[in-house]
Amino acid sequence: MLRIAVCDDDREYQLWLKEEIYKVFDAGAEVLLYSSGEDLLVDSDIMHEVIILDVDMPGIDGIETAIRIRKENRNALLIFISGVRNPTPESIKVSPYRYLLKSYGKEKIEQELSDIFQEASRIFTDEYLVCEKEGYVVRVKLLDILYVSIVRGGCQVHTFGEAEGSCLLVREKIGTLGTRLAKDDFVFAHNSYLVNLRHVDSYSRTEVVLKDKTILAISRSKYGEFEERIFQYWGRKYV
Repeated sequence: MLRIAVCDDDREYQLWLKEEIYKVFDAGAEVLLYSSGEDLLVDSDIMHEVIILDVDMPGIDGIETAIRIRKENRNALLIFISGVRNPTPESIKVSPYRYLLKSYGKEKIEQELSDIFQEASRIFTDEYLVCEKEGYVVRVKLLDILYVSIVRGGCQVHTFGEAEGSCLLVREKIGTLGTRLAKDDFVFAHNSYLVNLRHVDSYSRTEVVLKDKTILAISRSKYGEFEERIFQYWGRKYV
């Protein structure tokens, strides 16, 4: 079941949106209501899968709330909702999936919620990569993987906050792994490594910057494919 946070200081709109979410998500969601950014931050350890944030709230506004939330919850599907404001550079930095307007009618909001439900269901399935670590077999969530690189005997999996000296290994050739993970938004930026598009912060013709500030080179032969895939991924988020 998906945990959905709705954070909005307009109680009437908050309850209407909750009702619409339950219509679309049916039994697949639990909706938690918050009236301010401060209230939501108190529950930041809940790790909601979907967070719908009003941009314009007294006190801590939606954008500042999102910036703070992202420090603990990297993977939540973030949706901004507003009466008047358009996306800003600050709001885009926290990787929102959609930016909705309160003027949307019932039909439009239900279509948006349907898209959000499909994306959340796709992302938050329990998909893992089976790895070896210090003699043990462990499962690593695809969501937590930044990139995968070639090492002797297979591939090394790089994750957020990995301890210095730790090494997650997959006994599989990177070409085979790339084919298997393509549907999960992994793409080759170089013959030597696969990048998780979910964690791309920015890129140029020569390098890609991940959200933990890791910088990887993009090879000339892979640039065209990489750019096509990142456009598809970002387009799916912001249409």
